[in-house]
Amino acid sequence: MSLRNLYPKDLLVYFHAPGRKLVELAIRAKVAPEPGILASIAKMLAESNVRILGVNFTVREDERYILIFADITSATLPLDEILKRISSQDFVLEIRHQEGVIEGYIFDAFGYPPTIGRGKVRTVVFPLEALAGMRARLMEKLGSGGAAILYHEGYLLGLQIGKMLAGDIRRESLLTEVCIRLYQALGWGLMNISKIDTLAGEVVLRIEDNFEVMHREGKADEPVCHFTRGVLVGFFEGLWGKKVEVIEAKCKATGDPYCEFIISFLPG
Repeated sequence: MSLRNLYPKDLLVYFHAPGRKLVELAIRAKVAPEPGILASIAKMLAESNVRILGVNFTVREDERYILIFADITSATLPLDEILKRISSQDFVLEIRHQEGVIEGYIFDAFGYPPTIGRGKVRTVVFPLEALAGMRARLMEKLGSGGAAILYHEGYLLGLQIGKMLAGDIRRESLLTEVCIRLYQALGWGLMNISKIDTLAGEVVLRIEDNFEVMHREGKADEPVCHFTRGVLVGFFEGLWGKKVEVIEAKCKATGDPYCEFIISFLPG
């Protein structure tokens, strides 16, 4: 899948709209008999001429947590009245709000800590520019030692994720597809299957826009995606319970149009 066919995805961290009055709504709700919690809330906001700017919807057991960035500049009702209307719904257990303390800005104040997989994995939001800079300095100072550290940390992360998913995925034919979809969902790059050779026990994965080659395109003499290679080894070992070897055959850092990894099962 190419970048042209994908939609942008903003995380609910902050929103900036100069000259607008912004608020955040935080709603804790119970599961309603029929689907439509979010639709009901959106309808009430629209009826008050409140524009939704961002939404995060989190599921935990039989409760739902909804965070909304909204523009109330042209609201036809006072904010207190809007909150009362929402809180009067049978499914609403609690509603909280905050107004922007800096004009034209709203920062999420209610959603913490950020997680993925229904709370299974805690995450942090880290700018890719900063991560790329840290990686570059690590390689500059430590050379091959830095490459080994990146590979090892990637391996441990991949192993953790692979083992976490292994119990939920029973069909072996879906395991590679899971890797592809998760890699993209995490924002690491666009991965596709280039080749599968079941007789040889080999899978070739192609990654476009891989985060690890940021600012390194065409500047290296050999492949540089050590972290990615470690992630793939750990991920597939965690999923399959078998030893694998991963070779980076092509790398955008060496001038190739994409990064390509050959994954092979090791005997034994």
